[in-house]
Amino acid sequence: MFQVSIVMFRIALLTLFLSSILCVHAQGNSGTQTWVDKNGQKIEARFVKADQENLTVEMYGEELVLPLDTLSPFSRALAMKMRSQGAQATVPQVPVWTDVQGRVIRANFVRADVSSITLEMNGQNFTLPLEMLDAKSMRQAFIFSQKATSSAPQNFAPAAPAIPVAPSLPPAQPAQPPISSPKPTAPPPPVITKTPEPAAVKGPTSKGTDPNGPLDPTKPQIWVSSDGRPLEAYFIDLKGNEITIKTKSGQDLSMPLDKFDSNAPLLAKKLKALKDKENQKLAQAVAKRKSMKVPAVTEDDLDKSHSLMNSEGNTVSAKFIEADDERVVIAMSNNPNRRIPLPWEKFSEESQALLEALRRLKKTMVPKFAVGKANKLPSFSNGKFSGYNSVIETDRFDVALYASTTPWVRVMIWLKSDDDSLPPRHFSVNFENVYTYRAIKKNPDGKIARNKDGTPIYRWPRAHRNVKKFETVLEPSMNREEITLKGTFDNEAKFEYNMVLNSKGLIFWSKLDEDPPAKAKSETDRIVTPTQLRFTVGVPGLIQDAKNVTADKMEQIVGDAYLSLRPQSGKPQKYPFNEQWTVTKKKYAGEKLGALKSMTIEGYPYGDTKLTAIPLNSSGMSFGYYYSYGLQF
Repeated sequence: MFQVSIVMFRIALLTLFLSSILCVHAQGNSGTQTWVDKNGQKIEARFVKADQENLTVEMYGEELVLPLDTLSPFSRALAMKMRSQGAQATVPQVPVWTDVQGRVIRANFVRADVSSITLEMNGQNFTLPLEMLDAKSMRQAFIFSQKATSSAPQNFAPAAPAIPVAPSLPPAQPAQPPISSPKPTAPPPPVITKTPEPAAVKGPTSKGTDPNGPLDPTKPQIWVSSDGRPLEAYFIDLKGNEITIKTKSGQDLSMPLDKFDSNAPLLAKKLKALKDKENQKLAQAVAKRKSMKVPAVTEDDLDKSHSLMNSEGNTVSAKFIEADDERVVIAMSNNPNRRIPLPWEKFSEESQALLEALRRLKKTMVPKFAVGKANKLPSFSNGKFSGYNSVIETDRFDVALYASTTPWVRVMIWLKSDDDSLPPRHFSVNFENVYTYRAIKKNPDGKIARNKDGTPIYRWPRAHRNVKKFETVLEPSMNREEITLKGTFDNEAKFEYNMVLNSKGLIFWSKLDEDPPAKAKSETDRIVTPTQLRFTVGVPGLIQDAKNVTADKMEQIVGDAYLSLRPQSGKPQKYPFNEQWTVTKKKYAGEKLGALKSMTIEGYPYGDTKLTAIPLNSSGMSFGYYYSYGLQF
């Protein structure tokens, strides 16, 4: 088990970046002011507007609403002054980026993944390692990627789309380091060596799919733009002169055919004909199944294994998972974690009738709910998400909020893979807390142990607060993206847990309203420290008994999986899963690994998805790790 821990005193904010490739153009902001709350915490943000109760500011493209009564007198006065002046800072068209050495450039954001960022300046793209950016620019890159929308660009280098407003963040945010930006009238030239963007290959070397060759409409094709740039994408549809394709990262693009080279019209026409033929065949098969006489089944049959025969007459014992018009997903009885999608025509007619009956039953089933309690949320009580309150299913991962708070409020994440041999790999994000309390050490005779000066000897054990009661009652849901949970801990402290769960990534933040701990009146009084909020991202091991597994078997299970830790300064450290933690640590002997900037997990067992944890604030908090994996392997 590997754990990444993000700890903060009153407010904590964590983002999980689950990516293949996200592409978007966005705009930055400047003209910021320093805003201070009653507790002395600061943020750098641009004034947007203010009324008699609230101040609205913008930070990293996000609009934050801050109640005026939470601000310091100076910040309230500044808000009223800017309101009376009708202040509205001008947003420049080009964002500012700063590297770890303090060098600044202005460049448009193109795309980013967990290891690199691509920017555009003066019509040229250049790609940089993400670790070259300072913490603030790295957070800016992530927020721009979060704003990727499904709106289709009109060419291969689209203009910046409108940026949607994200959910409001908690009122008080830790201070962010200010960025010194160059004067708009004289931006400095880039100080980082440009490298050509891999996708922007020009000239006759850019070869697209041959429209006269063998074509498979279910596979991606190579489309070439009119200026010679290739794009690998699936054909979706052709209407008149407009083609719709889907990139391998899942983005739908609709654009005129004249944006492509001369081969594209014929390629699109042939793929359209092939797809129409397949759709006609599919419609006939769907109509046939609708008229089938199917056997009677009950809800219990959904949890049982059935004897299924394929079209060649071979029989297997498998459990029905789900189905659509094109395929059926089953799980073998001897390997229930492996989900196998198969076309309907792979099954005999008798098995198709049974599977169709199970499919119809599942579609008509009404989910059952379990009633919540004071410290437990209502939950689904049947189906694969039994015990969970809120669930989001996407093509690349599923995420669900666990209803029970024992021991923590927990969110589970299951990464999917196109490789049928890989079951979904799971991670957990826990909303945790910790405090310490003063305990007196006693001698064997029961008397208080004392120092030479007569003062008691104290211990400071760690403990955590339990959820006493939820003030928020959320009915179970399969499509709730924004979640706010309010409640009280066992010391009557008020907490608020917030989540944004969607296909682009996951954002978590929390805040706490707790009275100051009581001061000790005598040397024997029990005193406690303020409660700290923390998130932990749990990365479970892939091998049950690593000590007794052969190297060949380990290689089959683990493959090229690895963990990458990226510090605020210095080189990243990479930990392959097929190597002992202690062995890898020796390779980095003498290299300091200070505060972390991000953590990434990727490789064969996790399919095409990378999981990156990034704390979007860096002031007044720590971002580190601990592990038990190395103790067993």
